[in-house]
Amino acid sequence: MMRISFLFLMLSGILIAGCQTNEEAMVSIDQLSISSEGLADGQNYYIISPFKWKGPEEAELVDISIVDEEGEPVNSSQGISASFYVAADTKQSGVYRRDDIGEKQRVDGYELTEEQTLIMQLKLNNVRENENRRLKVLFTSGDEVHEKLLEWEAVEGLKSSAS
Repeated sequence: MMRISFLFLMLSGILIAGCQTNEEAMVSIDQLSISSEGLADGQNYYIISPFKWKGPEEAELVDISIVDEEGEPVNSSQGISASFYVAADTKQSGVYRRDDIGEKQRVDGYELTEEQTLIMQLKLNNVRENENRRLKVLFTSGDEVHEKLLEWEAVEGLKSSAS
């Protein structure tokens, strides 16, 4: 009888441990492609797309940047000057050429909700497409800093044309 009770407890423990889910934090962004002609050099653009969060705990953004295949930041020395913001999920997706996009919040310290909008403000100078560019998202969750690299057509397909 003792042996059966012991086996029952062991099997119950294994089943309970196997059924527990260890949900991983996930960020995602809707795909959005850029015009095949590219964006005009030196002009101010906003690229707006839905940005989603799912995870077991609350999360707060730390930084968002464009990185190359080695994970190094892409910046104005490579012809791309980009800043990132977050806004309500009601903003219309697309590529806009204007000086202002309306209400937006800085990325650092933004508490993620299930759905929000990512705003990338950028200027390009002699940029070619590069399928190795990624969007690097840093966020904190559960007292840990997490990093996610996202494939996003909007950064892979960035290219400029003479204005």
